[in-house]
This record gives sequence, C-alpha cells and structure tokens, in this order.
Amino acid sequence: MKPWLPLLCLILSVAPAAAADVAKGRALIEQGSYEQAFYELLPLAEAQDAAAQYLVGGLYLIGKGVPQDPNEARKWLARSAQNGHAEAAMALGDMAARGFAGKPDPAQALVWYRRAAEQGVAAAQNNLGIAMASGKGTSRDLKGALHWLERSARQGNAEAQFNLGHILETGGAQVKADSDRALLWYAVAAKAGIKDAEKPRDRLIRKLGKKSKLTLTSAQRFVAKLETVPMPLPMPVESEKAPEPEPAKPPPPPPAKKEAAVKSSDGKTYPPLPPARKMGRGGYKIQLASGVSQSEVSKQASKLRFDMPDLLSDLEVSIVYGEAGFTALMGPFATPDEAEALCVKLMARGVKSCSPVPP
Repeated sequence: MKPWLPLLCLILSVAPAAAADVAKGRALIEQGSYEQAFYELLPLAEAQDAAAQYLVGGLYLIGKGVPQDPNEARKWLARSAQNGHAEAAMALGDMAARGFAGKPDPAQALVWYRRAAEQGVAAAQNNLGIAMASGKGTSRDLKGALHWLERSARQGNAEAQFNLGHILETGGAQVKADSDRALLWYAVAAKAGIKDAEKPRDRLIRKLGKKSKLTLTSAQRFVAKLETVPMPLPMPVESEKAPEPEPAKPPPPPPAKKEAAVKSSDGKTYPPLPPARKMGRGGYKIQLASGVSQSEVSKQASKLRFDMPDLLSDLEVSIVYGEAGFTALMGPFATPDEAEALCVKLMARGVKSCSPVPP
C-alpha cells in the first residue's frame, strides 16, 4: 500500500453557513468516528463546499469510514481544488508524483503543485522549485527554481532553505554563485534542524572568514522573527567592521493556533497532529523531535506517527516549549523500561534519535 497522503487540514476557509457543519465533521475525524464524519460531510461536499470535498477525498484516500478508493479520492480532491482549496491541489500533486492512482506522472504533479504554490502553500513551492532545478516533468529553469524556493524558504520551509543554499553555492548557467546568500540560507536551515546544512555552512564560514559574521547575524535575526512576524530577509551589508554575532535566543512561543497540513524535510506532506492531551504526571515519555521551530517539530512528529502507526498512533502527543526551543514528547509509559524498549524498536526502523524522559 502506498504511504498515506494528506487528510486533515485544521485551517479551513469555509462559507459561514457551512462552517459549523464542516467543523463538526472535522471533529468527528479527529475523534476517529470516520464513518459518521463521512455522512456528515458528504452532503456539504455535494453542495460544492471545498473544505468538505477535501475531507471526503481524504477519507476515500486512506480508506477510513469508506472503502479505500484512489479514484474517488482524486475526484473529490479535484473538485475541492477547482473550488479553490490549496491543500487539495497539494494532495493531488502528491498523488500524481507518487502514482497513487496509476503510474507516476511528474508533469501532472507539477500542474497541481503550481496551483498550490500560487496560493501560497510553502510545501508546493518547494516541490515546484526542486522540479525546475532538476528538470523533472518540466524544462530546467534555475531562475524559476530560485524564485519558488525563496518564496517557500521565507515562509519557514526548512527543506527549501537548504535547497536554496545549495543552488546559490553551486550556481549554474542561469544563476551566478553567491556564497554570502548561500551561507545565510544554510545557516537558517541548520537552525531549523536540517543536519545536511551544517557542513556546507561551516565550509562557507571558513571560506568567507570575518565576512561571515554579518551574514550569520542576519540569519539569527531572521530565525528569531520567523515564528512571530513575517519579514523580508535582511541581507548582509558591507562595512569596515563587522559586528560580533548576537547570542542565539529561542523565539517566544507563537500564539496557539490550529495547524494546517504539513510537509516534512523528506518531501512528503502529512496531516497535522491532533490536539495534544495532557499526559499523566507519573508517566515516562519519549522525546522524538526538537528544534527552534514549532511547526518543524510538529512536522517531524506527524511524519513519525503516520509512518509507524503500529507503534505510535495510540500514544498521546505534547509539544512543549523550553529554553532550548520546542520538543515533541509521546507517551505515557508506566516504566522507563517500556519507554526504552519502544526507542529500540523505533531506532531499528531508522529513527535517528529517541530517548526516554522521566516524569
């Protein structure tokens, strides 16, 4: 069976008259009452409500509440996308790219990715930029790739930040190499938890010497502002004496809000995490993801839960904030041995880091 594609979208633009009914259907999905949710949402979907069509398509896609049917899923997602739902367009792009309802079709995937990208979906902008840079499904266009990758990167997409740094460092026939800008985006990506960005960041720091200090300061300021206030990326300005880098500080917790479907650093899109429940004080937990970006930590945790539902789907999830940034915890477990045993299983499946956390 193919990997699950996007189902839930907690930020939906719906008509006022239907908003309450769609919210009820969405709540039923979150509770696991899929069949009841389907019959609640179907009349709204038939009445051309884009959010309801998206959710109905998602239910068909993963076979919850109804028999799994990729063709029905594609039909409802296409109707939703035609009615302006950006996440439905993103899901259709993923279906075409992975061949979920037939053979992979990179060209068709780009049609849907472009539509979602133009509506501001950062994950789609990144996918479109990657395709343009590689020439997969379209003609190779590095300038166009930089345009979409930078739009995605400025929204906080860590994978786009790394990809942008790579293209700016290497350059090409259409794009001149720019070590300063490449270092800036590598530094931002590394702060977001992209380990592959650390070596090229350090390499460019050595190459640029003292000049790199101002660039790193700009990256720190961008990361600090990204969680709270969208802002243009401040670029380095030449000066006779570069200021010392300011100490990195974790950003303040952003206001609580519902999360939209998310994209992880492996290029896949996953449903958002359900609302976290409070864990018992006496329970042990496991730590599976951490970073300075709440959205990136949520993406990592969501990916793990939907990749390994047999191990993680029944666990409670909590995203906590501390001096080191955000951390995803799962549990509870009665004993540290139970937590350690699960970490062993997870690491055997390729999870790079898992550690028990005491109460």
